[in-house]
Amino acid sequence: MNHSYYEMPAKSSPLGIRILFQTLPGGFNPLHWHEALEILYPLNGDADLLMEGATYHLPKKNLTVIESRQAHSTQIRGKTAMNLCIQVSK
Repeated sequence: MNHSYYEMPAKSSPLGIRILFQTLPGGFNPLHWHEALEILYPLNGDADLLMEGATYHLPKKNLTVIESRQAHSTQIRGKTAMNLCIQVSK
């Protein structure tokens, strides 16, 4: 899969785990994919996950797992969103 929306891997821990705290002004994270499995946990506000032409509602404080190589984007319902994002490499 060599698409223009491929997210280059960032440095992770020796165990292959990367933990991010994201604040998204405007609440939008554009379409992308990566090799790592992603665990997304919205801390405030609800979000919509767009994946494979479908939209899934993500209530705040509910864990969601996104499979590796799965193109996805998120749209937050509100002005700003805070998420905990954990990426686990293969």
